[in-house]
Amino acid sequence: MEAAFELKEPLYILKENIGIKEWPNQGISKDNARAYIIEKLISSFGVTYPLHISHVTGIPTAEVMPVFSQLEQKKTILPFQFKTAKKVFYIHSSKINSLDECNRSQMQNSEEVRLISPMDMLFRDQTWLKTFFDYSFKFEYIKKKGMKWPLSILVGNSFVGYLDCKMEWQTKRFIIKEKNIVDSAFENHKRIKLAIQELAAFHEAKEIIEKR
Repeated sequence: MEAAFELKEPLYILKENIGIKEWPNQGISKDNARAYIIEKLISSFGVTYPLHISHVTGIPTAEVMPVFSQLEQKKTILPFQFKTAKKVFYIHSSKINSLDECNRSQMQNSEEVRLISPMDMLFRDQTWLKTFFDYSFKFEYIKKKGMKWPLSILVGNSFVGYLDCKMEWQTKRFIIKEKNIVDSAFENHKRIKLAIQELAAFHEAKEIIEKR
Protein backbone atom coordinates (compact mmCIF):
# COMPACT_ATOMS: atom_id res chain seq x y z
CA MET A 1 0.00 0.00 0.00
CA GLU A 2 2.97 2.35 -0.49
CA ALA A 3 1.11 4.27 -3.18
CA ALA A 4 -1.64 5.23 -0.75
CA PHE A 5 0.90 7.08 1.37
CA GLU A 6 2.57 8.66 -1.65
CA LEU A 7 -0.74 10.18 -2.79
CA LYS A 8 -1.05 12.42 0.28
CA GLU A 9 -4.62 13.33 -0.72
CA PRO A 10 -7.82 13.25 1.36
CA LEU A 11 -9.10 9.99 -0.12
CA TYR A 12 -12.02 8.65 1.88
CA ILE A 13 -12.05 5.04 3.01
CA LEU A 14 -12.46 2.77 0.00
CA LYS A 15 -14.30 -0.39 0.96
CA GLU A 16 -13.85 -3.67 -0.86
CA ASN A 17 -17.24 -3.22 -2.52
CA ILE A 18 -15.74 -0.27 -4.42
CA GLY A 19 -13.62 -2.87 -6.18
CA ILE A 20 -10.19 -2.03 -4.77
CA LYS A 21 -8.99 -5.13 -2.96
CA GLU A 22 -5.29 -4.67 -3.62
CA TRP A 23 -2.94 -2.55 -5.68
CA PRO A 24 -1.75 -3.92 -9.05
CA ASN A 25 1.81 -3.88 -7.71
CA GLN A 26 3.82 -2.27 -4.94
CA GLY A 27 5.75 0.01 -7.28
CA ILE A 28 2.75 1.84 -8.74
CA SER A 29 3.35 5.55 -9.41
CA LYS A 30 1.27 8.38 -7.98
CA ASP A 31 -0.42 9.13 -11.32
CA ASN A 32 -1.16 5.48 -12.04
CA ALA A 33 -2.50 4.95 -8.52
CA ARG A 34 -4.79 7.93 -8.94
CA ALA A 35 -6.02 6.69 -12.33
CA TYR A 36 -6.55 3.21 -10.89
CA ILE A 37 -8.67 4.57 -8.01
CA ILE A 38 -10.73 6.78 -10.31
CA GLU A 39 -11.41 3.96 -12.78
CA LYS A 40 -12.52 1.63 -9.97
CA LEU A 41 -14.80 4.31 -8.52
CA ILE A 42 -16.40 4.95 -11.92
CA SER A 43 -17.02 1.21 -12.21
CA SER A 44 -18.53 1.14 -8.72
CA PHE A 45 -20.93 4.04 -9.26
CA GLY A 46 -21.74 2.89 -12.80
CA VAL A 47 -22.70 6.35 -14.05
CA THR A 48 -20.84 9.41 -12.84
CA TYR A 49 -18.96 12.56 -13.91
CA PRO A 50 -15.66 14.28 -12.97
CA LEU A 51 -17.05 16.63 -10.30
CA HIS A 52 -18.77 13.72 -8.55
CA ILE A 53 -15.52 11.73 -8.40
CA SER A 54 -13.74 14.86 -7.16
CA HIS A 55 -16.23 15.17 -4.29
CA VAL A 56 -15.76 11.52 -3.36
CA THR A 57 -11.96 11.44 -3.47
CA GLY A 58 -10.89 14.99 -2.68
CA ILE A 59 -8.83 15.08 -5.89
CA PRO A 60 -9.33 18.45 -7.70
CA THR A 61 -11.72 18.26 -10.65
CA ALA A 62 -9.05 19.70 -12.97
CA GLU A 63 -6.88 16.67 -12.18
CA VAL A 64 -9.74 14.19 -12.50
CA MET A 65 -10.82 15.31 -15.98
CA PRO A 66 -7.62 14.18 -17.80
CA VAL A 67 -8.12 10.69 -16.36
CA PHE A 68 -11.68 10.67 -17.72
CA SER A 69 -10.34 11.72 -21.13
CA GLN A 70 -7.78 8.91 -21.12
CA LEU A 71 -10.39 6.35 -20.10
CA GLU A 72 -12.78 7.60 -22.79
CA GLN A 73 -10.06 7.28 -25.45
CA LYS A 74 -9.51 3.69 -24.36
CA LYS A 75 -13.32 3.18 -24.42
CA THR A 76 -13.16 2.10 -20.79
CA ILE A 77 -15.89 4.67 -20.17
CA LEU A 78 -18.49 6.05 -22.57
CA PRO A 79 -20.52 9.30 -22.63
CA PHE A 80 -24.01 8.77 -21.25
CA GLN A 81 -26.86 11.24 -21.72
CA PHE A 82 -29.34 11.25 -18.87
CA LYS A 83 -32.34 13.54 -18.24
CA THR A 84 -30.59 16.76 -19.15
CA ALA A 85 -28.48 17.86 -22.11
CA LYS A 86 -26.55 20.33 -19.95
CA LYS A 87 -24.37 17.73 -18.27
CA VAL A 88 -22.54 14.79 -19.81
CA PHE A 89 -22.27 11.73 -17.60
CA TYR A 90 -20.04 8.74 -18.19
CA ILE A 91 -20.84 5.07 -17.83
CA HIS A 92 -18.24 2.37 -17.28
CA SER A 93 -18.11 -0.06 -20.20
CA SER A 94 -18.54 -3.00 -17.82
CA LYS A 95 -21.91 -1.60 -16.72
CA ILE A 96 -23.61 -1.27 -20.11
CA ASN A 97 -25.44 -4.57 -19.67
CA SER A 98 -26.58 -3.43 -16.22
CA LEU A 99 -28.93 -0.92 -17.86
CA ASP A 100 -31.04 -3.75 -19.27
CA GLU A 101 -30.86 -5.58 -15.94
CA CYS A 102 -32.00 -2.41 -14.16
CA ASN A 103 -34.96 -2.03 -16.52
CA ARG A 104 -35.94 -5.66 -15.93
CA SER A 105 -35.59 -5.13 -12.18
CA GLN A 106 -37.92 -2.13 -12.30
CA MET A 107 -40.46 -4.13 -14.28
CA GLN A 108 -40.31 -6.82 -11.59
CA ASN A 109 -40.79 -4.19 -8.86
CA SER A 110 -37.65 -5.00 -6.89
CA GLU A 111 -38.21 -4.22 -3.21
CA GLU A 112 -34.82 -4.92 -1.67
CA VAL A 113 -34.43 -2.63 1.35
CA ARG A 114 -31.24 -0.91 2.49
CA LEU A 115 -30.76 1.47 5.41
CA ILE A 116 -28.04 3.91 4.36
CA SER A 117 -25.84 6.01 6.64
CA PRO A 118 -25.64 9.79 5.99
CA MET A 119 -21.86 9.32 5.63
CA ASP A 120 -22.25 6.81 2.80
CA MET A 121 -20.54 7.73 -0.48
CA LEU A 122 -23.95 7.98 -2.15
CA PHE A 123 -24.44 11.29 -0.33
CA ARG A 124 -21.05 12.84 -1.16
CA ASP A 125 -22.50 14.65 -4.18
CA GLN A 126 -26.04 15.99 -3.81
CA THR A 127 -26.37 16.74 -7.54
CA TRP A 128 -25.58 13.14 -8.47
CA LEU A 129 -28.00 11.88 -5.81
CA LYS A 130 -30.79 14.18 -6.97
CA THR A 131 -30.22 13.32 -10.64
CA PHE A 132 -30.30 9.55 -10.34
CA PHE A 133 -32.54 9.04 -7.31
CA ASP A 134 -34.61 12.25 -7.25
CA TYR A 135 -33.65 12.50 -3.59
CA SER A 136 -32.02 15.22 -1.53
CA PHE A 137 -30.72 14.78 1.97
CA LYS A 138 -29.17 17.12 4.52
CA PHE A 139 -28.34 16.84 8.17
CA GLU A 140 -26.32 18.82 10.68
CA TYR A 141 -23.44 17.05 12.33
CA ILE A 142 -23.23 18.55 15.81
CA LYS A 143 -21.68 16.43 18.50
CA LYS A 144 -24.22 16.90 21.24
CA LYS A 145 -26.76 14.96 23.24
CA GLY A 146 -29.89 14.20 21.25
CA MET A 147 -28.29 14.78 17.85
CA LYS A 148 -29.89 13.00 14.91
CA TRP A 149 -28.10 10.41 12.80
CA PRO A 150 -30.85 9.46 10.33
CA LEU A 151 -30.59 6.44 8.05
CA SER A 152 -32.13 6.87 4.61
CA ILE A 153 -34.46 4.06 3.55
CA LEU A 154 -33.81 2.78 0.02
CA VAL A 155 -36.41 0.38 -1.39
CA GLY A 156 -35.38 -0.98 -4.77
CA ASN A 157 -34.21 2.14 -6.62
CA SER A 158 -36.29 4.63 -4.63
CA PHE A 159 -35.66 6.47 -1.39
CA VAL A 160 -38.92 6.37 0.57
CA GLY A 161 -37.96 8.10 3.83
CA TYR A 162 -35.57 8.06 6.74
CA LEU A 163 -35.12 6.51 10.15
CA ASP A 164 -33.58 8.13 13.24
CA CYS A 165 -32.56 5.52 15.77
CA LYS A 166 -30.10 4.77 18.54
CA MET A 167 -28.85 1.77 20.48
CA GLU A 168 -29.00 1.79 24.28
CA TRP A 169 -26.10 -0.46 25.14
CA GLN A 170 -26.82 -0.83 28.85
CA THR A 171 -30.45 -1.87 28.40
CA LYS A 172 -29.88 -3.59 25.03
CA ARG A 173 -32.80 -1.64 23.60
CA PHE A 174 -32.90 -0.46 19.99
CA ILE A 175 -34.81 2.84 20.00
CA ILE A 176 -36.54 4.21 16.90
CA LYS A 177 -36.76 7.90 17.76
CA GLU A 178 -38.36 8.92 14.48
CA LYS A 179 -39.53 7.15 11.33
CA ASN A 180 -40.53 9.36 8.43
CA ILE A 181 -41.99 7.59 5.39
CA VAL A 182 -42.68 10.07 2.59
CA ASP A 183 -44.54 7.55 0.43
CA SER A 184 -47.62 6.23 2.24
CA ALA A 185 -47.50 3.04 0.16
CA PHE A 186 -44.47 2.00 2.24
CA GLU A 187 -45.86 2.99 5.65
CA ASN A 188 -46.22 -0.61 6.83
CA HIS A 189 -43.81 -2.23 4.42
CA LYS A 190 -42.82 -5.68 5.72
CA ARG A 191 -39.30 -5.57 4.29
CA ILE A 192 -38.57 -2.23 5.95
CA LYS A 193 -39.59 -3.76 9.27
CA LEU A 194 -37.37 -6.76 8.54
CA ALA A 195 -34.41 -4.48 7.71
CA ILE A 196 -34.87 -2.68 11.04
CA GLN A 197 -35.03 -6.02 12.86
CA GLU A 198 -31.83 -7.16 11.16
CA LEU A 199 -30.07 -3.91 12.13
CA ALA A 200 -31.20 -4.31 15.73
CA ALA A 201 -30.08 -7.95 15.76
CA PHE A 202 -26.67 -6.90 14.41
CA HIS A 203 -26.30 -4.70 17.51
CA GLU A 204 -27.49 -7.60 19.69
CA ALA A 205 -30.58 -5.70 20.81
CA LYS A 206 -33.06 -7.60 22.95
CA GLU A 207 -35.94 -5.23 22.29
CA ILE A 208 -37.05 -2.75 19.63
CA ILE A 209 -38.97 0.29 20.82
CA GLU A 210 -40.58 2.76 18.42
CA LYS A 211 -41.50 6.13 19.88
CA ARG A 212 -44.73 7.66 18.66
